Amino acid sequence: DHRWLDLTRAQALVAQGKVDTAYANLLKEFAATPSDEVRAALNTYGQKLAKTEPQIEAEIAAQRVSAAKPGLPFTLTDYATGKPVSLSDYKGRVVLVNFWYPKCGPCRGEFPYLQQSLEKYKSQGFEILAINGHPPEDSWVMPLIQGWHLGFIPLKGTDDVVSAYKVRGFPQNFLYGPDGKIYPIPGQVRPATLREFQLQVEALLQQAKASTTAQ
Repeated sequence: DHRWLDLTRAQALVAQGKVDTAYANLLKEFAATPSDEVRAALNTYGQKLAKTEPQIEAEIAAQRVSAAKPGLPFTLTDYATGKPVSLSDYKGRVVLVNFWYPKCGPCRGEFPYLQQSLEKYKSQGFEILAINGHPPEDSWVMPLIQGWHLGFIPLKGTDDVVSAYKVRGFPQNFLYGPDGKIYPIPGQVRPATLREFQLQVEALLQQAKASTTAQ
């Protein structure tokens, strides 16, 4: 787990009197892969630098935005309704774009944790767009979605979209913030990375809420 190495390095820097460097390194780490342990260390080192909690929060948010990448728009067909669904329909919300296919074992292994997250955050505006990346398995999609009682929005993938996202393996996830940008998350959502994933979703939901309040 890289976070423990990062924390150990930060402690060594602090021991050398380089608190500002330790703080800056952990700030970058937390923005990309948040964890409770790194957040606690950030607070501790931030206080040593005379930073207030709102200042620390603002610096985390700024670092998170700087790590985001431009979004990749698409319009695909919803298996459930037969209607077109565009990524732009979800502007201002937090959306996970999940590339998968029905016979993919790792994809199915990830589903319970994605569904758990959807149930936890859907009322706050979180959605999952599940793109089937293997069209020959189209007929398997709805039986699987319904049989597993998944709340995902199942979309029919195209070669153009899979290519645009440079999908090289399945599952592959892209987390969109309310600003339409892609934010860092774990490659796959598993028990070991679930908390990290949910912390990032929570941060982006707060970003969405703050943006709405400001308007």
